[in-house]
Amino acid sequence: MDDETKQNAEDVTAEDKSTVTQQDKSAKTFTQEELDRQIKERLGRQKSSFDKEKETWDTEKTTYQTDLQFYEEQLGKVIDAQTSDWDAVTRDLFNSLSVKERMEKLADEKFVAQVRRKNTIPETPKSNKDHSNLPAKVVPFGGR
Repeated sequence: MDDETKQNAEDVTAEDKSTVTQQDKSAKTFTQEELDRQIKERLGRQKSSFDKEKETWDTEKTTYQTDLQFYEEQLGKVIDAQTSDWDAVTRDLFNSLSVKERMEKLADEKFVAQVRRKNTIPETPKSNKDHSNLPAKVVPFGGR
């Protein structure tokens, strides 16, 4: 049985070698100049395709940036109208935030209510009686 297996292996190897030599004879060989020319052509096609896509993306990017700038300006006007009654310091600090952060803050009702609350000193209450002609009461040390 060993002899048959060896014979089969030799037959398969001989067939493989003949197939390889036939393929080698039918395969076309290229010179270095032909390879260089084909590579340059492929790279040129790829580069022109890339350039077209890049131009399209650049145009889209410019359009989106222009639209974004327009919307930010319009939102800035709305924000300025909503914050016009705020004091100057608070408005300056608020305007240092990005447009997105300002819109989020304006959506928070508690924040807006707190900012709009006026921090003023209340007036001193007036008395109903006239105390101008009365002598001042002397209070001894200790509060009595």
